[in-house]
Amino acid sequence: MPMLRRFVSLLPAASGACAAPDPPTNVYVWNGRTTEFHRCQNCGCVSHWSPMDRDRDRMGVNACLMDPEILAGARVRHPDGANTDEYID
Repeated sequence: MPMLRRFVSLLPAASGACAAPDPPTNVYVWNGRTTEFHRCQNCGCVSHWSPMDRDRDRMGVNACLMDPEILAGARVRHPDGANTDEYID
């Protein structure tokens, strides 16, 4: 069952630049052409998303690929849902 959790994507948003992935990824872009979704060329797992507009300071990493012990200490924030980049906590 540990591998199965890695095939589910949990993509929280974060600020900061993403390190170059190793191994390389394949990129998928949705219709709106605003977000790139990256998946590992070796295993097929979605690793992260990033905005196509490189001036946007936002990205997401697939937290399902992290060890549960690391995630246990993660801070979870909740956006206000109004597209303001503000949080309710």
